[in-house]
Amino acid sequence: MKTFVKAGYRYVVDLDLEKFFDRVNHDVLMSRIARKVTNKGLLALIGRYLRAGVMVGDTIEPTAKGTPQGSPLSPLLSNILLDDLDKELEARGHRFVRYIDDLVILVRSGRAGRRVMLNISHYLPQKLKLKVNQQKSQVVKIEKLEYLGFTFRGIRIFVTNQALKDFKHRLRGLTSRSWGVSMAERIKRLNCYLRG
Repeated sequence: MKTFVKAGYRYVVDLDLEKFFDRVNHDVLMSRIARKVTNKGLLALIGRYLRAGVMVGDTIEPTAKGTPQGSPLSPLLSNILLDDLDKELEARGHRFVRYIDDLVILVRSGRAGRRVMLNISHYLPQKLKLKVNQQKSQVVKIEKLEYLGFTFRGIRIFVTNQALKDFKHRLRGLTSRSWGVSMAERIKRLNCYLRG
């Protein structure tokens, strides 16, 4: 991202995909997976996983769309689905950064940003059956962007105050003397968190 800002891309199209994990179309996703996976048994297993349902209270409700949130497989499936969007943005020559369903596209002007926002807002429902949340999506200067816990001032990147506060809170919990775990376990979990 720093490279793009240095090259003069000072405006950002910050796209929010409305309820992404709740709205993933199973047919669209399975067709994308089937492009690479030829094993019918594995495809059937992934299909069953998507349709397994969710527990609401004491009952299991069927899932006709979406992927289970919190599952380790959901980020992988989202990357498979959004790979088409990545390729489309590359074909159009855009500079962008995407982490799972969080996407920013860097442009040189506010006018270009509004045009890109409009084009992508039409592309996503047509090709991937996804909707852009117009209330949360925006075209802003790079200095006003908060992306994945970071802010940008010129070409410098800073951690947001909220991300730093959350980090310190988590560290206090992992190093608390009242936490009844062995020192070895405490160090193991602390190292795991710091590496992550």
